[in-house]
Amino acid sequence: MDIYRSKWHCTLYMESRQGGRKENQDYCLFQDTHFGLLTVVCDGMGGGPAGALASSLAAQAIQRYVKNAPQAKTPDTVLTEAVRYANHCLRNHVKENRQLLGMGTTCVAVLVTARKLIAVHVGDSRLYHLRDMTTVMRTADHSVVGEMVRNGELTEEEARRAEMSNVITKVLGISDDIEPETDTSLLQQGDRIVLCTDGVWGKLPENMLTSRFCQKGDIKDNVHSLLNDIEANAEADYDNLSLCIVKINYKNEKQPLSYDNDTKNIQHDKEKNKGKEKKKRKILIPLLSFLCLASIVLNIFLLAEGKEDKPVYYPYEVTKKPEKGQPDEQRLNFEYEKRRNKVYEDSIKVLKDMVDRSSDKYINDILKEVNNLQNENNGDTKQIIRIKRDRQNKIINDIGKCKNQYQQNINKLKEVEKKIRTSKIIETKQNGEPSEDARKMIKTVTSDLKKIK
Repeated sequence: MDIYRSKWHCTLYMESRQGGRKENQDYCLFQDTHFGLLTVVCDGMGGGPAGALASSLAAQAIQRYVKNAPQAKTPDTVLTEAVRYANHCLRNHVKENRQLLGMGTTCVAVLVTARKLIAVHVGDSRLYHLRDMTTVMRTADHSVVGEMVRNGELTEEEARRAEMSNVITKVLGISDDIEPETDTSLLQQGDRIVLCTDGVWGKLPENMLTSRFCQKGDIKDNVHSLLNDIEANAEADYDNLSLCIVKINYKNEKQPLSYDNDTKNIQHDKEKNKGKEKKKRKILIPLLSFLCLASIVLNIFLLAEGKEDKPVYYPYEVTKKPEKGQPDEQRLNFEYEKRRNKVYEDSIKVLKDMVDRSSDKYINDILKEVNNLQNENNGDTKQIIRIKRDRQNKIINDIGKCKNQYQQNINKLKEVEKKIRTSKIIETKQNGEPSEDARKMIKTVTSDLKKIK
């Protein structure tokens, strides 16, 4: 599970599971941007080729577009354009790789700004905006049964149970032109924003589902227990499960950032705050100068009088050990400082070890999968290539997670990802062995990963 505390007054909890399928064709990502917290959930088309590839390419294209978009644009414009851009990228990829004809993905993407939620979606991956057990807003499914619900021909529950519930009427990657749907709503303290694929929302009645989303207690535990319950009652070949809950938290803020339709208000607020800070500095600097001068004079006076200052605590710096016969207070201060420093040092060591362990795990997993590309040779050629393609997608997914741990090596990781994405790395001879080009590529990738590690 991913837990992320955003600068946009919210905390995100996200988990994706493979379910009963051979691969996880869902793809989820999140990132703080100039426009708000970006969160994307995509569900690759299960019946089409490379559903996992479609969902990952689309999500990453949206992330790339939002990250690089001019700040003068409004968040809703940027997000809508980002989804259209993702469709354009998928179409180009299909044109360059005709064997992928028919691949596609649903998509729900949101920007959580300081006071507003912007949601853009295509297909039947959903967004719920919830407040005090009430649904403020929910995206409308682009599906056959979704249209029937809107026309009053079916209830939500009838649609959920219908045999044609998975027939989608709008999807990224199938046609050159796409018209995503955009929804907005205003946010309040304690609101919950939920993004999920049909593997989650299709398993429970609407009222039961929203009550589980709003359940009190630790949200991390809520996400785990909900997915566990779905899996416990699912059929053998149940769908991938992806769930993200974002909780809005203005509790520690005097007032949310003034963010209406664009970033101009934020810039204005920053300029106002800068002016206030300058005024404060004009007052504080002379005052601090006077206090420093007074402190120096006082210390000189105390030294001249032969008096000692009380030991002061500084992290990683311990006062000189008192000699025998000195007051108990000084000895107690010394021991206290020593213990506090030990706690600081131990805490930092534990945190570093945790980061190193989690980072190494990703690299080790990637190395293992890369080596498996070379060793996979059981079965016919088509089966081997299909298994290798699955491994290729898993490696790409792990690299995405690894980027967060290795910011200083981000460019090297991007180079590795670029090599992994090529068709050359899964080239296979008629006898099932990797081609010479594939062996060379695997050797290069392995060497690059070991350098990063």
